[in-house]
Amino acid sequence: MIPTTPAFDAARNATGQTPIVVVSFPTLGLTYSNRPGVAGLAVTSTFAQMAAGLSQQVSDLQGNATIGALSVTVVDVARALLATLATHQWYGALAQLQLGFAGLTYPTDFIPVFTGVVQSVVPTDDHTGFVIGLRDFNRRLTSQVYATGDDGVTPTSSANPKTLDGNPLDLVLDLLENQLSLAAGYIDTTAIAALKAGRMSTTRMLFSLQKAVNANTFLEQELLRPNGLFHFARYSGAFSVADMLTPPTPVPIAFAFTQSNLVGIPTYRQQPIYNWVQFDLDYDGSNFLHTEEFVDAASVAKFDLQAALQIQSQGMRTNYQGASRAGITARRIFERYAGGPANQISLTAASLQPVVAEVGDYVTVSHPLMENLDSGTLGWTDRVCQVLNVQQDWARGQITFDLIDVTAMLRPAVAYAPDSVPAWTSASSGQKAQYMFMANASSEQSDGTAASGVF
Repeated sequence: MIPTTPAFDAARNATGQTPIVVVSFPTLGLTYSNRPGVAGLAVTSTFAQMAAGLSQQVSDLQGNATIGALSVTVVDVARALLATLATHQWYGALAQLQLGFAGLTYPTDFIPVFTGVVQSVVPTDDHTGFVIGLRDFNRRLTSQVYATGDDGVTPTSSANPKTLDGNPLDLVLDLLENQLSLAAGYIDTTAIAALKAGRMSTTRMLFSLQKAVNANTFLEQELLRPNGLFHFARYSGAFSVADMLTPPTPVPIAFAFTQSNLVGIPTYRQQPIYNWVQFDLDYDGSNFLHTEEFVDAASVAKFDLQAALQIQSQGMRTNYQGASRAGITARRIFERYAGGPANQISLTAASLQPVVAEVGDYVTVSHPLMENLDSGTLGWTDRVCQVLNVQQDWARGQITFDLIDVTAMLRPAVAYAPDSVPAWTSASSGQKAQYMFMANASSEQSDGTAASGVF
């Protein structure tokens, strides 16, 4: 979620918004805006065409994110930009897009909504200006990494492998900091550290690479996907990692969508059922020596369908609890995809109010005319969804979101029963619902009642 100021919040929640979009290139000394006369802002010129907006999409099952991109068309007044491009290194130059509203002071009450680099500069068709293409820092992931083996001198090979051993979040940081040389400000170390301190705290992976690998492929397919994680670029340009398959407790809500702030009725796009997950583990350099299969038998019986998803991990090892970790990921996938076609919806906000919501954030959706396929009734009320895709349209003052309904995955906050609470058989129904009680090896309480799982 993008942080804001009280003045910005008041403006974005007001009716009759007049958005101000500012794109700046600090190392080039250039600043462009869609409107002149903004307090505190000295612009090179105004846009010839409003910036189209950013699009970034993540996949919960693949651990990946598309590269966010946008284009800015500017008028080259007196050919000043042409002269600047000839005397400065423009390719890869830092670029930032900030959003505010009429009446706000720049930059105090503007918020950054995109930070990236210049990817291309192309003259307009009438040759009166330039179209500047921008990309986020995920473009760095196309590099080859771990090209030097364990001896620190010669290339990585079967005779000189590169060994990586540790928590997958530590390996993510090693790739970003030491292989891609990303500056600390462009890595969301807070989010990565929080993940490591949570359910990933005891996870260990061991790789023996026999050749250099593509950073993006290794990150997504080896480090993140097997653990139910994904990566994306934040508003600040920082590379971040989030848990796609496990909503936190309690769930932080970035925005509440209702009939009053939407354009029309959200549309459905149901996702496939997955009730069979095959994990290939224990890679020896040529083959996977062990396979774990996880099946949601109730889903298979209900739909008379075996829908399989294969996940391979060269770093998961059975002697490092790899099978257990694979089982946790499989169970999370079943919670979202085995009970029926997952509800993915698309909706368009009628204004820029929800601009603070990023991919991976959680939002609520309420609409009286949406079909509730679980209850067989009409109407959604505060259904919790996760953001998979954001498409901004600054010119129209609208934002389109793709969301996936995760309401069924939510878990109440629980704690172990304190000493003041009696044993299970004497505890009240409220205490049983509020606290965790120790079960036996058969997952039963002392009176034979089936115990509830923690995850």
